Amino acid sequence: MGVKIGNLDIDKLYLGTSDNVKVYLGDVKLYPSEEPSFNGKWLATYKDTHTESAECDSTSAIFQNEITLTNLQSVIIGDCVTSIGNRVFSGCTSLTSCTIGSGVTSIGGWAFRGCTSLTNMDIPSGVTSISNNAFRDCSGLSSITIPSGVTSIGDYAFQSCSSLTSIDIPNSVTSIGTGAFRDCSGLSSITIPSGVTSIGTSAFRNCSSLSSITIPSGVTSISNNAFRDCSGLSSITIPSGVTSIGDYAFYNCSGLISIDIPSGVTSIGVEAFQSCSSLTSIDIPNSVTSISNGVFNGCTSLTSIDIPNSVTSIGSSAFQSCSSLTSIDIPNSVTNIGTSVFRDCSGLSSITVNAATPPTLSSAVFDNTNDCPIYVPAASVSAYQSATNWSTYASRIQAIP
Repeated sequence: MGVKIGNLDIDKLYLGTSDNVKVYLGDVKLYPSEEPSFNGKWLATYKDTHTESAECDSTSAIFQNEITLTNLQSVIIGDCVTSIGNRVFSGCTSLTSCTIGSGVTSIGGWAFRGCTSLTNMDIPSGVTSISNNAFRDCSGLSSITIPSGVTSIGDYAFQSCSSLTSIDIPNSVTSIGTGAFRDCSGLSSITIPSGVTSIGTSAFRNCSSLSSITIPSGVTSISNNAFRDCSGLSSITIPSGVTSIGDYAFYNCSGLISIDIPSGVTSIGVEAFQSCSSLTSIDIPNSVTSISNGVFNGCTSLTSIDIPNSVTSIGSSAFQSCSSLTSIDIPNSVTNIGTSVFRDCSGLSSITVNAATPPTLSSAVFDNTNDCPIYVPAASVSAYQSATNWSTYASRIQAIP
């Protein structure tokens, strides 16, 4: 039987499940003088004004599909809950508010992925890790509080959170996972705490608003693609303990003006600094024995480069299109020069090769290099002029003045 108030027919009467749950007469909400606090397991509100709640139970957890996701607008998670399962709120594009109770210690993978309307989040102090993909694609998320007990940030945890402008990572964190902040294009500042020893592949890739970053001293390697496409990055501090810089680590960091590579670095990966078009100079440490393919390709502002005597090989296209280079000095330790290494270095006025025996030379190495002289040891001029691929440039080969 329906309920009639004046001329309004009320088809349904909701009285909730406890004294603390909101009371409805049809679509009319009836509250005490103040809206009551919630002590249950969860209280969920939907855009169609329907509200559901659940009492605490023996599981003390919220699982995927336990809360109806259609049109979910807000949710309060009670203090009795200790864990939020995998994918519980994944794809809730209308979710604007989520209050997580103080009892939660675990937030599952993909838990809030794609909650594009969620703008802020406070993670309870009992949580110790941010799971993989937990807040991925939360494009509206502008602020988040990570508690001091968190020790790790999972893979892709905040990928594509494009509205995040800054984030405080607590000192307890020791590792930042693969792609953790990838495509956070609005992120302009971040402090990596001193305890971090591991920064995953593509961790800050395409953080195009990031202007500077300091890598803590405990980090020993910079992973592949770690800062790729960080076009706003103008300065970065690499600690002395770093021994390797991964493939594409700083690829297309077009705002990077200078960088100091520590003396302990033994390897610089493929295309690690390719298209760093604002980079003007760089010193390669004596610990490096080979220069990888394309490592400085497209560094159009690079005016000078020192190749140390420790280097024995220079990879293909390593300095291709470095159009501001005016001279190059290749030490006598180099025995192999790859394809197109200095191709399109149109600003060169001289090239000096110090090896008495011509290094193995691949094709197109000195094409479009302003027809500048190639200086070699006087006793080796004829050997260079007749050597494979060197003979292409015979008319340019001269004795070192």
